[in-house]
Amino acid sequence: MADDNSKSNSESQLSDQEQTRLPTQAELDKVAQVNILDKNGDKKQFGTLWSRHGDIPRRTIVIFIRHFNCESCADYVRALSKAFSPEDLASRPIPTRLTIVGCGSHTFISTYLERTGCKFEIFTDPSRVTYDTLGMTCNLGLGKKPKYIENSLMGTLIGTVNTLMTLTTSSGKKSQNGGELVWIDGEIKWARRMQNTRDHVEIEDLKHVLDEQEKSLENDTA
Repeated sequence: MADDNSKSNSESQLSDQEQTRLPTQAELDKVAQVNILDKNGDKKQFGTLWSRHGDIPRRTIVIFIRHFNCESCADYVRALSKAFSPEDLASRPIPTRLTIVGCGSHTFISTYLERTGCKFEIFTDPSRVTYDTLGMTCNLGLGKKPKYIENSLMGTLIGTVNTLMTLTTSSGKKSQNGGELVWIDGEIKWARRMQNTRDHVEIEDLKHVLDEQEKSLENDTA
């Protein structure tokens, strides 16, 4: 099990190629067996989120967030919930499900759902094996401010307090960054890893990825 004193696969900035490389089959096989926890602490193998089911094309988006007290990630989850709904995603040309994975104690999930107004299922991997295996970075760099960050003094204050709380709580490793991955029919199609603490893929860029995948499927079946 990884801990706060251990190093992730990458402590420094990733190259463009490393940031968006698809996980290897060996990496996927390893993380598929990792147990993640729901809000009740019940176990579920990570691979069941994206394994293929039936003959209808289906897509899974997995968003790896930082610790549960990170206000920047909370802003991102709020933005995702405004931009997408489970019903709209399910009715897209490729039926889609979005799931969020954190790295702290499962006891934070219920309050996180309430605090963010999240419309999607949230799980957690306290071991951070999925993060390490998939090549997520660990650092506390801010980077440039993204569009999904709410521009408010209160949000900044909350974020500062939450980060300090992380030092003494089990909400997750404070330097752990996340990323976004997309599977279609159990096959990994797209991946992106955060370079710093405010580097989730912008919502419009994620929408573009989904649109392009649907166009490609339409062309393949034409």
